[in-house]
Amino acid sequence: TGWNHFDGLGGMLIVTIVGFSAILLIWGVKPFIIGKRAPLELEHRIKNAALEVEGISKISGLETMYVGSERLLVHIDVHIPNAKNIHEVEVILREVRERITKVEPIIYSLQIEPKE
Repeated sequence: TGWNHFDGLGGMLIVTIVGFSAILLIWGVKPFIIGKRAPLELEHRIKNAALEVEGISKISGLETMYVGSERLLVHIDVHIPNAKNIHEVEVILREVRERITKVEPIIYSLQIEPKE
């Protein structure tokens, strides 16, 4: 066209579009970057699965965090007041692990901490 200002305007338009797209992308994935919690419905299902195990009296803590979009970390504190020995605690914890992982197959890491 013979008009050199088109190059400058075109460059500014491209930078604006790319910058706006980057902001939208970051806004969309921000919860996964900073550690988004699992939805309350899923947390309730995890708690209920643990409470179904005989020997578990209550859940005193549950922390969840997504790592990426398809992996979930879970830390749960369970109370086992009537366990008589370590073997019985291990059997109960194994059952808790099996039930929780059936509830949500995307659980990547599950830490179960027994309490008295």
